[in-house]
Amino acid sequence: MATGIETAGLILAAFPLVITALEHYENGFQVIREWVRFKGEFAAFLNALIRQRIFFRQNIEELLGPIVASEYEMSVLLDNPGGEAWADESLNAGLRQRLPGKYEYESYATTVSYILETLHKLMAKLKIAEGRPLWVGQAFSSGRLRLEYEMKRIMYTLNRKTRDKLMSRLERHNNEIQTLLGNSERLEPMRKKRRSPITRYFHQIRDQVHNLHAALIHAWRCDDSPTHTAKLLLEKRVRSDKDGGHQIEDPASIKFNMVFAHLGERSSDPSATRTSSDWCAAKIEPLDIQPKYESLLKGLRLARWFDKIELQILLDIPNNWLIPDWADNEAGEQLLCSMQIQDWQATAKAKVADIHSSIPKEWRLSDMDLDKAGQQRTLSGPFIEQYLTDEEKDIIRHDSIQIVGKIKSRDYTAVDVTRAYCKTAAVAQQIVSHDISCGASSINAANSSQNNCLHEIMFDFAFQTAKDLDDYYSKNGSVKGPLHGLPISLKDQFHVKGYDTTMGYVGWIGTYEGIRDPAKVHKINSQLVEELLSLGAVLYCK
Repeated sequence: MATGIETAGLILAAFPLVITALEHYENGFQVIREWVRFKGEFAAFLNALIRQRIFFRQNIEELLGPIVASEYEMSVLLDNPGGEAWADESLNAGLRQRLPGKYEYESYATTVSYILETLHKLMAKLKIAEGRPLWVGQAFSSGRLRLEYEMKRIMYTLNRKTRDKLMSRLERHNNEIQTLLGNSERLEPMRKKRRSPITRYFHQIRDQVHNLHAALIHAWRCDDSPTHTAKLLLEKRVRSDKDGGHQIEDPASIKFNMVFAHLGERSSDPSATRTSSDWCAAKIEPLDIQPKYESLLKGLRLARWFDKIELQILLDIPNNWLIPDWADNEAGEQLLCSMQIQDWQATAKAKVADIHSSIPKEWRLSDMDLDKAGQQRTLSGPFIEQYLTDEEKDIIRHDSIQIVGKIKSRDYTAVDVTRAYCKTAAVAQQIVSHDISCGASSINAANSSQNNCLHEIMFDFAFQTAKDLDDYYSKNGSVKGPLHGLPISLKDQFHVKGYDTTMGYVGWIGTYEGIRDPAKVHKINSQLVEELLSLGAVLYCK
C-alpha cells in the first residue's frame, strides 16, 4: 500500500498524462465541424484541470518544504513525480512529524487517495494509455469516421454533469489539503511550546493529581458528596540555573499539601463559606512501597509518579473523620492510604445491581417464575404476556402507527402505553439476566457474568415524560408531535441526561465516554435524543 508521500507523487505523475491526453483529443477534433459546439466547454474543462494541477503541486511543495533538505532535492521530487525518490521512507516519516495532530496524517492520506482515484476514473473515461488516446472503433476503415466516433464518445462521456462533478471533487480535496496544512502550520508554535520539558512535566503532575482525585472519590463514598471539597496548591517546581536555563526539581523530592473540607453537617445556608477551622491539611509525597503495605494494594497500583515512584499518601486525620473501612488505621492518628481503585468486576457487579434495583418491586418475578422461563423454547407471546394485564397485552400487540393513533383518539394515554412497554422490558430483562445454573434471580445475586438485554433502565424518566405529554394533550387539545407518546428504546451509544452511556464498557460507567468530566457526565443529551423528545417520543430504556 502506497504511503501518503508516494500517493502524492503518483498524483503529480497522473495529472500530466490526463492533460496531455485531453490536448491530443482537442487537436484531433479540430477538423470536425461539429466540434465547434463543444470546443469552448472542453477548453474550459482543460484549463480548470491545469489549475487544479498547479494548486496540488503548490500544496505538496508547501508540505515538503520543512522536510526536504535542499532546493535540489525538491526539484528532483517535483520534476520526477512517481520516481524512486518518492519511496524514501524518511520523507513519509517527516510528513508524519509535519502533521503530528491526531488523525492529521490519516486525513491527509485519505484525501490524496481520493484525488488519485478521481484521476484514475477520468483516465478510464478518456481511454488513455501513456498520455495518448487509446483509439477504439477499429471496425471503421476511415480515419475521419474514427475521429467522429471518438468525438461523440467524449462529448457523451464528459458531459456537463460529469465534468462538474469531477472538477468539484478535485477542487474540494485540494482545498481540504490546503486547509489541513494551514491549520497545522498555524498550530505548530503552540505545539512546539507544549512539547517543552517544562510543559511536559506540568502535564504529568496534572495527570497524577487527576488520578489522586479519582482515587479519593472511589475511596470516600458518601451520599453527602456536595459537602466535601479538596483544594490543591502546586508550588513552583522549576528554578533558573546560572546559564539562564531551567531545571526541573527532582521528582522524588516533590511534596505538596492537599486541603480537605471537614466532614461536618451541611449548612442550611448554601451561600455560607467555610472558615479556616473547617479545613484539615494532608501532606502528599512520593514514597517507595513498603512491604508491610503491599497487602493494601492487592495487585493494583496508582499511576506512577514520573514513571519512577509509586505514589502513596500520608494523611494526618483527626479521629472523628470518616475513614474508609478498607484502610489501615494506625491508632487513628496517621492513615497510610494506597488509594485503591475498584476492580472492574466489582464495578460491573455494582452496575448490574443498580440496573435491577430500577425495576419496581411489583414487577419483579419470583425465582419460580424465572426457573420456569428457563424451560421455555419461546418466551415471547403467551409466556411473557401472562405477566401483563389485558390492556397491556392489547397495547404491545399494536405497531407504532397504531399506538400513536390510539393515543391521539384518546383510546390510550401516554402513561398507559409507557407502563405496558416498561413492564414488558422489565420482565424481559429479568428473564434474560436470570442465572439458571445457580437458580437465583440476578436481582438477588447481581452476578456480573450474566447477560443483560437492558444497559440502562429509564422508567422514571419515561413516566414523567408520558405524564407531561398527557398534560400537554389535555391542555392544548393537540399532540406534541408525530411521535406523541410512542415508547422508544435507544442503543447505548446515545447520551441521555441523568443516565450512563457505556456501550458495555465497564470503564465508561459514571463517566462521559471514559472521562470524568463533571461538566458533561449525565448532563448532555445527544442530538438524536433531543430530536426524539421534541417529536413527543418517550425514551424508556437503552
